[in-house]
Amino acid sequence: MRPRLRLTQAEFDILLPLLKRMTADRIESARLVLVDGLTYEAAARKRGPEYTRQAVGDAVRIVRRVHEDYLATQAAAEKAGTIAPPGWETVTLTAPSNLIAEFRARVAELADLAGVQPRRRRRPAATSKA
Repeated sequence: MRPRLRLTQAEFDILLPLLKRMTADRIESARLVLVDGLTYEAAARKRGPEYTRQAVGDAVRIVRRVHEDYLATQAAAEKAGTIAPPGWETVTLTAPSNLIAEFRARVAELADLAGVQPRRRRRPAATSKA
């Protein structure tokens, strides 16, 4: 048996856009267990007579799988160096070339002042057509 997963409301909210195929009722059932800490039986009772312990368990299992996938994706992004350090944001910038150079210099200056090394995106290796 897997250890019981508990999520904060903020952690649960992050998953909501990934749960598009679930109904609001099923999402709420999973939230009662994962965030509020209710048992499957208590969550089913709270949701109403049409809910069973098994239906709540199915909803929890789906959210749990989505959470595991989300964590795996975040870990892969971190490993690839695409997640910004705390207090930083990742943006896509389109601007004149001379301004890009100034922007990069300013970011490097701020990073040095903050003691943070900004991560650079890895550029794909150039391929030549033979």
